[in-house]
Amino acid sequence: MELPKIGIVIVHGHNNDKWFQDCLQSCQMQLYPNFMIQIEENIDRSRTIGKCWNDAVDKLEDCKYIYFVGDDDFLSSDMLFSSVTALEMIRTKDPLFVQISTYITMIDERGDQNGYMMKIPTGLWLREWLIKYKFDEKLKRLVDATQLDRIKQVGNKMQLLNYHFGYFYRQHGGQVTGRKYSEWDTVSTWNRKIYADPCMDLFLNGFIENHGFIYVPQGRIGAYDDILIFGIYSPDTLNIVSATIRPIKVCWCGSDLIEYRDKWSEKTDLSKNPNIKHLCLSADQQKELKKLNIDATITRLYYGKKEDWEVLPFPENPGVLYYTPERWDLYGVQDIIEIAKLMPDVQFHFVGDKGLIHELPSNVINHGVVSKETLKTIMNKIGVYARFTKWDGHPNLITESILSGKYVVTNHNIPYTERVNERFDTIKIIRKLLKKGKPNKSGAEAYQKQINDWSFL
Repeated sequence: MELPKIGIVIVHGHNNDKWFQDCLQSCQMQLYPNFMIQIEENIDRSRTIGKCWNDAVDKLEDCKYIYFVGDDDFLSSDMLFSSVTALEMIRTKDPLFVQISTYITMIDERGDQNGYMMKIPTGLWLREWLIKYKFDEKLKRLVDATQLDRIKQVGNKMQLLNYHFGYFYRQHGGQVTGRKYSEWDTVSTWNRKIYADPCMDLFLNGFIENHGFIYVPQGRIGAYDDILIFGIYSPDTLNIVSATIRPIKVCWCGSDLIEYRDKWSEKTDLSKNPNIKHLCLSADQQKELKKLNIDATITRLYYGKKEDWEVLPFPENPGVLYYTPERWDLYGVQDIIEIAKLMPDVQFHFVGDKGLIHELPSNVINHGVVSKETLKTIMNKIGVYARFTKWDGHPNLITESILSGKYVVTNHNIPYTERVNERFDTIKIIRKLLKKGKPNKSGAEAYQKQINDWSFL
């Protein structure tokens, strides 16, 4: 089946040849196979933008859809493919739809991202409708916005899609069209795109809701630059990463690094792909990656909102928190149980797994899986979070504990924590911290500054 033909319209009205060439090249490099480009020369500004668009639409007789691109903007290579697919699917269900719009990404005069996206009326139009309802040739600005209002007035429909297809809008001095964007919804987010290994899916909602990430499904990873790949736990994700020809960022989470080292590193050497920027969550991970000839940058990722946590008063009889997920064999559960037995005067709070097979001493309360609100209640009762794992990155519960003013004891090299190795040293340090009598304010202040520094993006 032949794909519908698309007409790309560029009104050449700026004197900046570099911008125009960037725009033209991005249109010429579209992956969609059936399109043509119509350039309307208007350097002398003898025609309004509405007149230019109407003239172009009249000339594109063989095209089903029309896409308007500013001569100082540019498109990602899959822009047409994504837009046509979306509008065709929508019109199959309801032929009254004649236009779709999507988010755009703002860029500065040099082409660098300004760090936010907006909903605007730039999108794909049904040519048949534009022939019947011409653009207002008297208007000098808000031409497309006025036309969108007209869609509803004549009984047709448009759809503002809640995701980004790859339109990059250049902001610079002297723009006429730039003034309209204050009248549309501003999306206070950077252009962050993320793919999470299926093992890490539970973290996705936090990244998307709290930090403005855009989820990219597996089949679309090759369409974008600088996607953040969160975790490599499956062969599928490893294959995607190793074969990438676009720049991507890979964040190693913890045990995924150990699995890669032991199972896959000899057959799939990620150190040789120059398109990958590696991120890790701890100094231990960084050293382990270095052994595999991979240079990694340490970053402190937290999928929650640090603003949700505040320094709590130090309790009168502080207890100890311990996290025991289903993989209790990797989380030192037997060690912490033995420590609890040797500290019968201290209350221990276990969270994470209700089905522990171990017999627990009387000073241990096993809360099981808890909500954030329940965890905050438990935080009011503890002074120390203890964590002893086989491998580790930078766990969220360490972040939440320190942001709450708690002290952390762990067997790994993690900033603002007490590192321990031997059981009796651990007991000694826990008792010392429980006697502090005041919250860990210095750690909390440091984490407020350092957690979720997105400069690596």
